[in-house]
Amino acid sequence: MADYRELLRVLENQRPGRAVFFEYTLNQSLAEQLVWRRGRGLWETEAARVQTLADAAAVSGFDCPVAQLSFQNGSFPGLETLRLELGMKLVAGLAEDAGPDILAERFRLLAGEDKVCAVMIRNVPCGTPALYRQWAEIIHKEGKPCIWTDLSARPEPLEIFSQCGFDAVHLTEAYARPMEELLSRWGKIWALLGDTQFSWLIVQKPKDIISYCENLYRLTAGKGYAFGTGNPAGKPIPYLSYAAILSAYLRGRDAK
Repeated sequence: MADYRELLRVLENQRPGRAVFFEYTLNQSLAEQLVWRRGRGLWETEAARVQTLADAAAVSGFDCPVAQLSFQNGSFPGLETLRLELGMKLVAGLAEDAGPDILAERFRLLAGEDKVCAVMIRNVPCGTPALYRQWAEIIHKEGKPCIWTDLSARPEPLEIFSQCGFDAVHLTEAYARPMEELLSRWGKIWALLGDTQFSWLIVQKPKDIISYCENLYRLTAGKGYAFGTGNPAGKPIPYLSYAAILSAYLRGRDAK
């Protein structure tokens, strides 16, 4: 059964535990395959889009769906009618850019939402390490952990963000270093989410995908690590490749 507290355990980076999956983006085609429904109605409104992502996460056996939310007319419409499976909460970020003060207030509001268990901060045009730290402090004050999600094609060196107060960093193949190396270097500072070998991973044989995923879980014992494809752009993933990734995850989840 889903339990958002397992992701919170990973973000605390203190204790080992069962496998946890953190998928930043599910592209539309894959999400529709997972929920066995297709059509514009799944995506045409903010509420429908977020619900579809939540349904796909539930089918996949995740503890938490992930979504970037729009802010409209003083609220987050994606949350208003959102139905979550028992034990699930949402990991959410802000979909639109704005000025620093506006973003600070929206992060405060987002972190205060009961359906949200953790908040993501991404790189924005006005962002600086000082501002990121300010926003992380606002999120922490509301009692929620904070995840850094760098969407740059050439991300800044992680050293720059070591004093920003983030609880976790979402990795992608733009970091261009083996996961094992990054876990060794940064695993004591942050929880690490995602993966750095997306393009390689999705073309491997299912047995090799499962072996790779299970090796990462053995390496970390589930402490401060949640697997994901590291695919924030939502690039296409062959269904069988994703099924193999999920198979490895579910083995680790159900072994505990």
